[in-house]
Amino acid sequence: MQRSKIFGRVTGSILFIFIIAYAHIAIAAGVGEFINDVKIYKNNADKYAVFYPDGHLNNKPVILFLSGAGASTPDEVSSKYKGLLRYIASQGYYVIAIPYQGSYLADLSIASIEKALVTSRQYHPELDFSSLGVMGHSVGGGQAFPVIKHFLDANQNYGKKASFVLSIDGWFPFGMQQDDLRNLHTTASIIQFGGEEGTGTDPKIHITTMNLLPQSNKKSYHVLGDATGHSYLTGDLDNILGKQDLLEPIQSLLDYTFAEGNGDFLVSYTDTIAKVLAAIENHDYWDDCLGGGYGAKSIFNEYNNDINYCDPESYANPTSTLAIVASNVEVIDDNSVYIHFNLNEKAQARIEYGETTAYGHFTNKETSFNYATHRQFVANLDSSTLYHYRVHAYDKKGVEVISDDQTFIINPQPTLTIKSSSVESINDSSVYVYFDLNEKAQARVEYGETTNYGHFTNKETSFNYASHRQQISDLNANTLYHYRVHAYDKKGVEVISDDKTFRINSQSTLEIKSSAVETINTSSVYIFFNLNEKAQARVEYGETTNYGRFTNKETSFDYDTHRQQISRLNANTLYHYRIHAYDRKGVEVISNDKTFIIKQSAGYAYPPETVFQLLSTNNDVAQPETRGSSVIDPEFGTTITRVTDARIVDKNGSSCTGYTYPKTQSWNADMSLLRVKYRLYDADTLEESPITKGLTCSEGYNKLGSPGEAIRWSYKNPNVFYSLKTNSIFQKNTINGNSVKHEIVRDFSEYGFERMLLGSNEGNMSYDDKLVIFTARKPENDHVFAVLLNTETKGVKVKELPNTTWGTVFVKKYQRNDYDERALYDWITISPKGDHILENKTVDGDLYIGQYLENAPDKGIFMYDLNFENPQRISMQASHGDIGIDANGDQVWVQFEYGGDRSGTWSYNLDTLEDRLVGKKLFPYKAGHISCQNYNRPGWCYLSTTSPRRREVYALKLDGSAKVNRFAQTRYKYSSYGGVSPDGKRVVFQSDWNQGGKLDTYHAALKTNTVDLNTNVLYEDAEDGNTNNWSVYDETP
Repeated sequence: MQRSKIFGRVTGSILFIFIIAYAHIAIAAGVGEFINDVKIYKNNADKYAVFYPDGHLNNKPVILFLSGAGASTPDEVSSKYKGLLRYIASQGYYVIAIPYQGSYLADLSIASIEKALVTSRQYHPELDFSSLGVMGHSVGGGQAFPVIKHFLDANQNYGKKASFVLSIDGWFPFGMQQDDLRNLHTTASIIQFGGEEGTGTDPKIHITTMNLLPQSNKKSYHVLGDATGHSYLTGDLDNILGKQDLLEPIQSLLDYTFAEGNGDFLVSYTDTIAKVLAAIENHDYWDDCLGGGYGAKSIFNEYNNDINYCDPESYANPTSTLAIVASNVEVIDDNSVYIHFNLNEKAQARIEYGETTAYGHFTNKETSFNYATHRQFVANLDSSTLYHYRVHAYDKKGVEVISDDQTFIINPQPTLTIKSSSVESINDSSVYVYFDLNEKAQARVEYGETTNYGHFTNKETSFNYASHRQQISDLNANTLYHYRVHAYDKKGVEVISDDKTFRINSQSTLEIKSSAVETINTSSVYIFFNLNEKAQARVEYGETTNYGRFTNKETSFDYDTHRQQISRLNANTLYHYRIHAYDRKGVEVISNDKTFIIKQSAGYAYPPETVFQLLSTNNDVAQPETRGSSVIDPEFGTTITRVTDARIVDKNGSSCTGYTYPKTQSWNADMSLLRVKYRLYDADTLEESPITKGLTCSEGYNKLGSPGEAIRWSYKNPNVFYSLKTNSIFQKNTINGNSVKHEIVRDFSEYGFERMLLGSNEGNMSYDDKLVIFTARKPENDHVFAVLLNTETKGVKVKELPNTTWGTVFVKKYQRNDYDERALYDWITISPKGDHILENKTVDGDLYIGQYLENAPDKGIFMYDLNFENPQRISMQASHGDIGIDANGDQVWVQFEYGGDRSGTWSYNLDTLEDRLVGKKLFPYKAGHISCQNYNRPGWCYLSTTSPRRREVYALKLDGSAKVNRFAQTRYKYSSYGGVSPDGKRVVFQSDWNQGGKLDTYHAALKTNTVDLNTNVLYEDAEDGNTNNWSVYDETP
């Protein structure tokens, strides 16, 4: 017959599977079934016998059997143990039986085994010598341990796929020390005859041996009944087949180690040991465990035995302080890596690795305990393949510690690119090579007089910069040099630029004659400059004389009068700049350092900083009648301006008023535009922008390209906003004049989502516009999926969130008698720095936001890493709140909380986690909403509260002082949805002005009359140039 048998490798509790076909052979399906045709071969000269199944030996495992002292020749071992040996061979194993060699130590037995293996390899190379089991009886049972150690340590692949050791009513493992047993990594089993008191040998010998074996091993200890004597395993096959109590643990060990499907490993270990120790507590074995019988003590003295077999409990369950601190992978080439890792103490170690979490491969285990910092080499890998690995570390007691699973890929498609490079002459023998990368990386420059190069600059040691400068010295003037840039990402992938050239020309007539600066707006300037001849040029600038940034280098030599634009500047900040000009010979001329400041009119100021006091609403203040009309709030001196008028409707009958949720930016990055639903307003005049003016609500929706709750301003570019257009399209929208250009960032159609929301409408993007997270649902179920997008690489990570439901439930409103429809899943978002994921897991059936959930550990605010792993419960409540930046630059979650001494406003530090679950109480009041979108004013968040005597919008300092800037009383008893500008000087809120009915949006700020008389133009060394010959070269960030 033909049947498949599955062989595997056991490491700890992990089973690696391989399938091998057996032809024309009956494999036992259970204990007692066997192959009749078993052949026996004896070699009297080399002292061994072989039992093997007739037929195919392809990939058969090899079993070594060591006899007791009662069988000293191949004939005797074949006769005494013929039933057991034939039974094992009948299961499809190649069995080498070794008679007793006259020595307690295993050296002579190992010598006979080596000879048997040489012959077996010669005549049966198809055997699987990487699958090896060693078993023995009596003195042979003790010898089984040094024998398996010898072959596992040998560099000949023995037992590398799978192995076991079995001692049957055995004796001491002579020659083995504590460390030998502690580092013996194989499946192990001991069978004891004669019941719990044994057959005369002190059972503490077995127990000590078992306890010393590594805790990570699969181990079993079986005690057969009182009627079983020391020779219970001898006899012919019929005799053995009647001993099911003996065959069952043997068969289980064979199947568990080498086959799958014939039963689980029979674990009998700690409970059995406890029973045996109790049974022999008062039993007198003389000094057997000390080696007092049969001359054992003299053998102990030969190898300085360090094991106390009389005290097995001293070796039980050893503890360890060993810990794996960190690991990382260094790519060497397309198929090799170094895995570096650190331990908290010196220990042995090895790496387990493979293409799945079943692993399948090990590096060699280190032999010394001399190092805490390790590096192991892994070769024969495939590039562009995901590999899993984990570190195994072993202390001197043999305790094994295993790291969590980690992954690496060799040579994934690199994202690193070399964008540009240029050369600046320093003197007649030195240059600077400047180059820009698309991401932060290490780099160096290769150079020489030919394309063979021959020289390198020093390789940088940090990954902190994308813009680089390297100096090359000892060059010859008027000589053509070739160079290319080498850049290295954190995975070790190297990118090399094309060849470029430069020449140091010692003489040049090029001069920079004059320069001037003209302010365009609060974040942009023009740099004008004149040269004495036509040349290329660019401007280097920054907040110090280290500069750090460049405009684009011009490509033509057509102009001597130039203009370059610099954007993304900060008002009222001193900037340094200098001009770099290049003649046709490549000679570079650099101007002296100069400075400029964009002097901005203050316009708005922060209201006074005071400690908050309750204040009744002043209802005598008249409501601004029309859009653009204002009133002064008499309590705070701020100006309140009406932005919308819900009484005015478009041709479709819609007023298109509404609000922007406080967790979302209302203003764009430079605060020139304000968004209210589908309409854009000039942020200074509060008049509707021509971009949306005159459009109906639906036309405004189409122009902005998304529902209002799915629009997010760019944190970097004032002319850009992002939106989730449909259930599959996330797009970038660029304002150009009065038009809006839409371009797809990512199409998610391939994922088959039926519905997508931007963080369930409360998600934000990271401050670098790089990361954003969505929630999604598939049509086949109502589970919630989180979708993390990298807008630069377009990479996507999808995670099905456990214990989540997409849907709604009706919940009674807080302190009100009506109900509203609330989502069963609330929200998820990326943190401002893009290093954490924050999730509100509270809303669930009748659980209302704001409940204290100390006894519901799966509810509250949770934080994850960017792989949706390593969850940290941040707070036990989850209420209205937002993520802001405190005065130390740390990210903080700020929210309202309810109930007793928790009532008020609290913050939780997401970067240090020092106040996780406990929080820091900032303020005794709550109820309403929080906005921390004042990202250019760290240390504050903005509250719009609803309770009597605090119905207003104010900024709250995050230091616990209860200090505030008060902007306006809202004159509305429900949520006014207060939003804040990036600099924190302006707020918006909605109100019915206590009139009931329709709501409108209002703007509040403390205006100042400070005027800068030099806002528009600031000139330095201005000269009249040829105005008909400008080089207009504006920076395009």
